[in-house]
Amino acid sequence: MNRTYVEIELGEIAEHIRNGLSIKQTKEKNGLPITRIETIWNEAIDSERVGYAGIHEGEKEGWFLNKGDILISHINSKLHLGKCALYKGFPEKLIHGMNLLCLRPKHNKVIPDYLIRVLQSFQFKSKIPSITKDSVNQSSFNVTNFKKLTIPLPPLPEQKRIAAILDKADAIRRKRRQAITLADDFLRATFLDMFGDPVTNPKGWEVKPLNNFASFENGDRSSSYPSGNDIKQEGVLFVSTKNIFNSTFSLNETRFITEQKFASLSRGKLKKGDLLITLRGTLGGCCIFDSKYETGFINAQIMIIRPKKNCNNVFLHAMLTSKPIQENFQKIGQGAAVPQLTGKQINELKLPFPPLEMQKKFARLIKSTTSLQEKMKNKGEEYLFNSLTQRAFRGEL
Repeated sequence: MNRTYVEIELGEIAEHIRNGLSIKQTKEKNGLPITRIETIWNEAIDSERVGYAGIHEGEKEGWFLNKGDILISHINSKLHLGKCALYKGFPEKLIHGMNLLCLRPKHNKVIPDYLIRVLQSFQFKSKIPSITKDSVNQSSFNVTNFKKLTIPLPPLPEQKRIAAILDKADAIRRKRRQAITLADDFLRATFLDMFGDPVTNPKGWEVKPLNNFASFENGDRSSSYPSGNDIKQEGVLFVSTKNIFNSTFSLNETRFITEQKFASLSRGKLKKGDLLITLRGTLGGCCIFDSKYETGFINAQIMIIRPKKNCNNVFLHAMLTSKPIQENFQKIGQGAAVPQLTGKQINELKLPFPPLEMQKKFARLIKSTTSLQEKMKNKGEEYLFNSLTQRAFRGEL
């Protein structure tokens, strides 16, 4: 059945759309929970990713979220701009903090469960770039322009019906995601079972500096370093920390330099199978350069780790991204005024290395498990869910 839904501006169906309270907050559980940019996680509000404000119940009463409010990221990287989540009442007494917008729906016009599905849809997110302003480090949009974006609005009973259908479809999609996450947990547990904690080394492997098993390379930091007009829309990849996402190499955001500029650079050129590690920003972020592109040039915040013949790159990646080593990176990177790791610290990092054949055995296990994960990802749930939402908001369900 095809229905015609009225398009209405967000400002018309909201009691308010506003930014949050500007107040000092901490990760220490002192006072009441307050939202941060990180609070929106996996399309939901994550109670483990809130901050805490040194205020108590009765203070700042007008800034507590109401059940049914929707939080929206309006200052973020381009990739995460517009991510949003529905507040379902937990954690209780949650304060609306800076850098997230709060849309409070008019419940006589729109059902929050319907509205969140619209705001999370591809159709709506495709409108965000039209109101976005980009700067060097982040993108943003303001409340005035956001209020003018339109959504399809059927009658309340129809909203309820659509929300129920999409909730069921989303449950199936999330179960698939959960299976993929469980596979990641299995690999982490298997690593510890085979090799033990790499910091305490309970299995007694021989401990040597990392430079025994890999070489290291920074980028060309001379006057040839790419800047300004050197940055292009196509050419040779110019790799930044944004290309390291969840310990994998990501092409969600890309920049390029010309072949001529690349040829002028003396070092910092990637080879397939290299490891990348972030030295500033997110300390110790690490991935394997595995891409459709044959090479690329690294920016100033990254270093290349190139395993030698006595070290398997997949094993080394698992080692460097393990929780104990990541915690160690955070510890040793805090000495400077600006937290950072140095090439010397990575070069001299002492790690336990099991025999190469064991490393390769683990790499084969990674390969087979990753292949299974890719099959699960490619089953089409995301495509089917997105297709279903498009039909729902066109009035075709």
